Amino acid sequence: MRRFAAIGITGVLIVMGSAACSGDDKPKEKQTAAPVAALSPVTLPDQPAALVDVISRQVKAARTLHAEIVVSATAGDRQQQEKVTAQVRTDTPSPSAQMTIIESDKAEPTTTEAVVTDGVIYTRVEGEEQAPGKPWIRLSRQDLSSPELGPFAKVFTTIYNQTEQSLREVSADTGLALVRNGAFTGTPTTEPLDGAQVRRYTGRTKTATMATDPTFDQMAKNGLAELSWRLWVDDKGLPRKYEVTMLTPQSTKVLHTASYTQWGGPVLIKAPPAAQVATLND
Repeated sequence: MRRFAAIGITGVLIVMGSAACSGDDKPKEKQTAAPVAALSPVTLPDQPAALVDVISRQVKAARTLHAEIVVSATAGDRQQQEKVTAQVRTDTPSPSAQMTIIESDKAEPTTTEAVVTDGVIYTRVEGEEQAPGKPWIRLSRQDLSSPELGPFAKVFTTIYNQTEQSLREVSADTGLALVRNGAFTGTPTTEPLDGAQVRRYTGRTKTATMATDPTFDQMAKNGLAELSWRLWVDDKGLPRKYEVTMLTPQSTKVLHTASYTQWGGPVLIKAPPAAQVATLND
């Protein structure tokens, strides 16, 4: 799962089948629905941090959502694109999700699936196996701390971290952090979006203010001083769309678009069958 360095979603998802062994994890299936229609309209603050506080509260209250994120990077006549679709739960101690990631910057698109539940990540790359008959790999922070992994520890830690980053994106956490640390530009505007009236906010965030996040710290070091963004929020304080645009010092134009739909609707987040899962512990 390649990430565009220009936006800091960096790294390569490397599948190391020779390091994976068999496991006995039980499949987990979760479905939920929240009465979002019953959520009362909220007052949307006119300061970024206060707005994020309201949105964060409402996202948890909604419980579930579907997300689609498209990242495209254009440099000259070359274009890379990655598309992530996900079903997400936000009412758990940490968000859980079922995600599909498609890269289309190669001759043949690459599809990666990931399931995140109860702090455990299951991931697989279409057409590849971790061990005979086992296309999935199971990863947890506890697994990654094992000294027996040796040189493979860094590889699997990268896989785990990049999947977590995807989870933060589909659950809106990354976008909200940018807004919290940014400043509005211009006056918020009310406009229609997909049949609903929403407030559109525009703003900028200096990458230096996000230095505690290695992703944005690297951007700053690479000479990218700030990011421009737009955020659409409905009257219940739920984000509906989020865009980030940037032009890197290397003249690569990047557009990151996130759409959030079906708030409070049913989701299905299911761990793969145990017989198809390889682990690091065996």
